[in-house]
Amino acid sequence: MVFFRSVYTLPRIACIVAILISLGSATINVAPASEVWLPVPLPNIEQNKVTLRVAHAINPRFSHMTSQQISILLQEARQVSAEHFGIEIDFGTTEQIAIADLFAMRPDIADDELMEWVYDFKTGGGDTDKLVDDLLARLQRSDSQLEDIYAFARPHLINPPRGATAEGYAEALTDTLLRRLRVWRVLPANDKRAIIDETIFNEWTFWDTLAHGALSYDIVLTN
Repeated sequence: MVFFRSVYTLPRIACIVAILISLGSATINVAPASEVWLPVPLPNIEQNKVTLRVAHAINPRFSHMTSQQISILLQEARQVSAEHFGIEIDFGTTEQIAIADLFAMRPDIADDELMEWVYDFKTGGGDTDKLVDDLLARLQRSDSQLEDIYAFARPHLINPPRGATAEGYAEALTDTLLRRLRVWRVLPANDKRAIIDETIFNEWTFWDTLAHGALSYDIVLTN
């Protein structure tokens, strides 16, 4: 998993793309005015050169990348940046940090407030209707591409939609998402506990807040 001060995404190719996007984008601060979130700084690019600080946050519950694997990943990103954007990236020395220490850098935001943004599938307290409605709105905004979306999704659905409509696919996609997530609540990590446990380390919303904290890195790789 890869987290950027302005982008959070998956490893390998997506990681490379996100590194490049991070050179020119910043996260919008949507927090209430009463909450103090630090602004997300943009990298300083001079003469087509930039230095990005990298951390490797280790969650001891899982196997993690070796130093050699991280070097390969960053070298590939460096080559893509140079070839396609003419920007030379210096990643410096990757610093190892425990994931708990990384999350201690989060801004002072009450976790119960953040959980209002999260669908609670861990305890079964999530509002499924709201999840369906959110996905339905996203599908409707992509009206011109619906048939392509349906064709792509159809082989992966656990249960077929009740109708070939946006509503039917929103329900079927949500059902598939939640059923597959529940599997990760059963499969064990290295410590024999569920891969998705009760900690906040597996919640995207909490990762997103890191960019607005006292983070001394531009890029965070984890496991």
